[in-house]
Parts: sequence; C-alpha cells; structure tokens
Amino acid sequence: MIDHDREFLVSCRFYWSATGIEQRPVLEVKDFSYSNTIASKNTVLGAGKPGGMLFGTPIMSTNANKPYTITVVMCKDNAIQRWMSECAKQWTSTGNTWSKNRKTSTLCIYDQSGNVVSQFEYVDCVPSDYKIGSAKASSGDVMTETFTIHWREMTCVGREAGTV
Repeated sequence: MIDHDREFLVSCRFYWSATGIEQRPVLEVKDFSYSNTIASKNTVLGAGKPGGMLFGTPIMSTNANKPYTITVVMCKDNAIQRWMSECAKQWTSTGNTWSKNRKTSTLCIYDQSGNVVSQFEYVDCVPSDYKIGSAKASSGDVMTETFTIHWREMTCVGREAGTV
C-alpha cells in the first residue's frame, strides 16, 4: 500500500557550499556515510534470562575522518582552488594556520518545487585530492571540480537524524 502522505526524494537537486564559497550545483557525491561502533563487534555477549541472547549495542559514532568525494559544477571564481592552496600551506615551514583554513560546509537537497528538504552540515572541513574534469574544445560538457572533504562533525537538518 502506498502512503500518499510520504514524499519520496526523487529528481532532487543538490547544492554544496562552504564558508566563503557560494553554492555550487552538485553532480555527484561519493562515500557519503557514517557508522557506529558496536560494543561486542557483532558477536553474542552472553545469554540472558530466560535464555535470550544478549548482543552489543552501538556505543559511539566513528564518523571522524570519513571523507566524502564531491563533484560540483565549476564556477568563474576559483574559491575552491584557493581554499585547497591555503590548506596546502599547512605542510610548509611557514607555520601552522590549520584552524584558520577549516570551514563549515553544507550539502543541501532541494525537492522538485525548490524547497530545502534536507541539509547536511559538516564542521571543520578541509579539502584534499582536487582535480578538474576533462575538457574538449568541441564538447558542450560542463566543467567540473572534484575534491575530497575531510570533516569532524556532521549535523543533519530537516530530517530526524540529528547530530552525528
């Protein structure tokens, strides 16, 4: 039976942005996930009364350092390239400005009517593995930027998931 009060998120539009970087249309997001550690490592802990099995429960989120890779439409400004360059300076002898280059990024999902239906906010993000898509002079393709985002904390706004 179909529940007509439930709206499925199909034909949605996705946009990515970060502090100081305007929204970019998203073409693809890869490895967009998080997981929970199970106390017993998915094994039986013992037998309870009356003979029931006791299993471990999730004890902590292990989402830290689970990067996601995103492909966005390239814009005339080079804000993502600049951000990548600023973060790369961390590994030089000019000093450590790591905390100044971290940004909050947002992945917004819009329904067919243009309303925000879900929003994922990532805290303390830094980019890595930047590349520009292939281009041909005769092609009508869109120029793209693909990069990996490392993050510390994720919050889901507009859905029941809450903070991860």
